Amino acid sequence: MDATSLPASGPLAGTEELRLSEVFTRLAAEDRARVSVRDVVDALGDRSFAPVMILLAVPNAIPFIPGSSTVLGLLLALVAVQLLAGMRRVWLPARLNRWSFDRDAFGRLVARITPWLRRVERMARPRFWPESYRLAERMAGAVAIVLSLMIMLPIPFANGVPAIAICLLALGISERDGLWLGAGLLVGAIAAGIVAGLFLAGFAAAATLW
Repeated sequence: MDATSLPASGPLAGTEELRLSEVFTRLAAEDRARVSVRDVVDALGDRSFAPVMILLAVPNAIPFIPGSSTVLGLLLALVAVQLLAGMRRVWLPARLNRWSFDRDAFGRLVARITPWLRRVERMARPRFWPESYRLAERMAGAVAIVLSLMIMLPIPFANGVPAIAICLLALGISERDGLWLGAGLLVGAIAAGIVAGLFLAGFAAAATLW
């Protein structure tokens, strides 16, 4: 990802009813040199939280860009705070909006995540959703903040599970699917256990040296 300055772009026509995989595919197919974070936000409008969270979390899960976990984790935390606050559209500072993927790099990322995302989308549908959509969003935002902080920790191979949990939470929000939301919460709890275990193991190892 690069902070190349790009002109602002408008939303893709007809994306209101498209699923996340379809929007990502359309963005990757457009004739442009780079695809910015602003392009993704504009393409989804008031549905932008889920895809932006997925776009920022996936590189930590596969892994895609070495050394990117601190920056991406910080951006994820910023988005999660807005979700917790009840904002209806993702806001990012202008400089972050201009951060972009080279078209080929974005295409490779989309090619890797689209088959998985389509399989998940076929299984996701509105069900078991809490009465208050806003309450569910804010709960997901609070959990995503903690998971984002885990992603930022300098622990080798420890950021993949929190990233997967964020993706599951985002899919639950996108489809209003309580099962995926619950799966995200469960994987998030597992991630917390893994990180806590690594910290305890490191503390025990350090204690033996003293």
